Amino acid sequence: MFGFWVLLSIATWRLILAIAYNKKIMSPAGGLGHKQAGGLVNNSEFITLIEDVVSTSAIEDTIDNLKSPPGRKADENLVKQSAWFNSLSDSDKDMVKSIISDAVNESAFGFLCVLDGVRSISESGSTNNLKLTHGNTLLNDPEKEYLHDLYKNV
Repeated sequence: MFGFWVLLSIATWRLILAIAYNKKIMSPAGGLGHKQAGGLVNNSEFITLIEDVVSTSAIEDTIDNLKSPPGRKADENLVKQSAWFNSLSDSDKDMVKSIISDAVNESAFGFLCVLDGVRSISESGSTNNLKLTHGNTLLNDPEKEYLHDLYKNV
């Protein structure tokens, strides 16, 4: 089961890396997705991109890996998980897919709560004081709608 959780954590790491390195988040069509004037993404557009590029792809990749482990010499644990998953009935597979989707979405939601400062990462429980910008646009502006609230509304 360890491999399963490693696959789920990929969504969180994709989000962290995209933010930490100010990575240009690409849409499936190859463009920078929805942009406001000047090519900068606002907080609502950022959440839509995160949903598409991080969450949806993590869910789909995890399910694809369970159906058919990647690589010539796939991880032994993933091979076992795949054999188990493929032996399930269609309704049981749908239930696993739903659990994967919930786990990925809760992970992204929790990370956005940290960025918004409503879930503390400090031992004292004080505000995180994290600033997420795209160009000169503050995406997690405390005066606007929280990113985690926008994510739940996607």
